[in-house]
Amino acid sequence: MSRKSKAVCIILDALAAGIALIPIAWFFAGASSFPPEVPLHFGVGGADRWGDPMELAPVAFLPLCLTAFCIVSQILNLANLPLVVTREKRTVIVAVITLASSIAAVALSMWLFGLSFGG
Repeated sequence: MSRKSKAVCIILDALAAGIALIPIAWFFAGASSFPPEVPLHFGVGGADRWGDPMELAPVAFLPLCLTAFCIVSQILNLANLPLVVTREKRTVIVAVITLASSIAAVALSMWLFGLSFGG
């Protein structure tokens, strides 16, 4: 892999990992101000289970887990793309997919927090 492609992959992966840390930082920075009970499950009629806000801590870690999985699969060359590309291009494509997945996972995580914390 060329130095330029490797640098692009490292930058994209670092950006994805940094973005994946946002929900963790947000959750633990605001943990002291969370209400004692938050809605944890929603049914047709609205919230049907309430509980301790710390039960939502795993949601903060999901984007980081997804991003780590994508980066490891990129490093081990486990990506299977539906196109014929060189290994160098495949690595860059997977880095872009990793970044997009990280952004989507953070958006989902923050949306779930918004449902529970009303913010």
